[in-house]
Amino acid sequence: MTTEIETIKAAIAQCLDAAYCDYTVDDDGDFYIKTGVIFPVWVEVLDNGFVKIFTCARFSTEKDFNEELTNKLVNEMSKVYLPNAIFHADQKLWSTYFLPVMDRFSPRTFMNVIRTCSDSFRAACKDCDHDNLLA
Repeated sequence: MTTEIETIKAAIAQCLDAAYCDYTVDDDGDFYIKTGVIFPVWVEVLDNGFVKIFTCARFSTEKDFNEELTNKLVNEMSKVYLPNAIFHADQKLWSTYFLPVMDRFSPRTFMNVIRTCSDSFRAACKDCDHDNLLA
């Protein structure tokens, strides 16, 4: 499985380079994509045939964290925001999507998905945060 993971990571790097995206790779091998997308995202290649695409936004203040308003925001975003799953943890609002790549990695699909996830998360934060919870 390690060879498949390394092959997918190499394909992701090639894809990001071809799209002129600025990114870094951390010690765990996860990609942090800073440019070429509307909102920064991380990409992790999993050993189960999926690529995990995720991002987060910080809440305005930790001391005024309001569980009820936060759950309201998560529910509102989950109604209108696709394809990602929204949840909150560690004083952040998280978005996660799992792209299946077990049969074949498609650079076009990958770039479309990371851009859709990034763009729609940013738009959902802007459109749904009526209580100004996010920084």
